[in-house]
Amino acid sequence: MENINVVAKYLQDSKVFYLATNGEAGPDVRPMGIAIPYNEKLYFIIAKPMNLHKQLQSDGKLSMSAWNGEKALRLYGTAVLDDSDETKDAFIGMNEQIAQMFPKEVIAPYYLKDTKASIGPMGGEAENYEF
Repeated sequence: MENINVVAKYLQDSKVFYLATNGEAGPDVRPMGIAIPYNEKLYFIIAKPMNLHKQLQSDGKLSMSAWNGEKALRLYGTAVLDDSDETKDAFIGMNEQIAQMFPKEVIAPYYLKDTKASIGPMGGEAENYEF
């Protein structure tokens, strides 16, 4: 769980991170802003009508990157949809931004598995994390 918390804090402190998936015509990258450690997993939230949801259902492999002004994060993993009402209710209850952006019927919480991440200065020694 410690590795998840380190990566989650880095993503939260960075404010914006970039998530890349395998799109129909090749790589597809978009900015994201919500990363939440929950139930010993690292989650991000999207909406079911988004193209991103369709891409992740077709191929869950993804990568993320972020820069906080001092260090960069590179992450590779697999996204798994957790469509349970319990998880949706927990996220809506804990984060006002999620409650405003995503009605319960469209929220799609994904967690990461088989994750390898590194955080370090550009061109310098990075700390590695797996979960």
